Amino acid sequence: MTGLSFSVTGQGTEPLLLLHGLGGTRRQPLGIVDERARRHCRILAPDLRAHGATDLDEQPGLLSFGQFAADVERLVTDQEMANGVTVVGISMGAGIAAELAARARLTIKAMLLIRPAWRWTPEPPNLAPLTAIGRLLRDHPAAQARRLFAGSIEYAAVAGTSEAAARALLGQFADPGATRRWQRLVALPGDAPTPPRTPVITHVLGAGRDPVHPLDVAESVAADFGADLTIGPARYDQPAEHNAAAAAAVHRLLRAADTGERRA
Repeated sequence: MTGLSFSVTGQGTEPLLLLHGLGGTRRQPLGIVDERARRHCRILAPDLRAHGATDLDEQPGLLSFGQFAADVERLVTDQEMANGVTVVGISMGAGIAAELAARARLTIKAMLLIRPAWRWTPEPPNLAPLTAIGRLLRDHPAAQARRLFAGSIEYAAVAGTSEAAARALLGQFADPGATRRWQRLVALPGDAPTPPRTPVITHVLGAGRDPVHPLDVAESVAADFGADLTIGPARYDQPAEHNAAAAAAVHRLLRAADTGERRA
């Protein structure tokens, strides 16, 4: 069994861990880290279990926030970042960051949770479209599953808020491992991260017009962490503006990590 596939980039020394969302790869968070942050940081970006180039056991019992956090802890320790890392997590990655903070096996200087999709209970209704996609991929070839989902009530519900967000969900069918890895889209929504236990400098970036990552979830997570909340542009309707807001939030977080301020 191999470990997580990952990349280490950046010209600086400040340890920065990037965690992608469900069905994504490390390319997703790397896309919001600008050149200024790259000059300041040593950036560790893994493909998580059942994602990207990582080749690890994908049986359902191992597709959980606890196991994903354990995988990341092992990698961060191997890369000698365990004694003070800043963490940026997107969607599922935000949940894994929260799980890392609750486990307290790494020294986390600060966290940025971007568009969190989980509170602290399994099967949140906002993730029902992803579960539906997973079950379609279980039962049908990817092209047929895509057509069925595009005609489903779950797709229509998302499109009712944002056509762009609904179209983005169709990207789940384009992943080369989509059919083989359908279980991740059922197992992870069926699990949940652990609520906060110890204080960690935290900032939350939410966005409007995103029914899969509702703003009220970001508000709730921010309140539970006692964190600052920034409301940014809609991810799917205004991608460039959203990424710019995310990059700015990363810089605020790095300043907070450097100074030890309670809020980012």
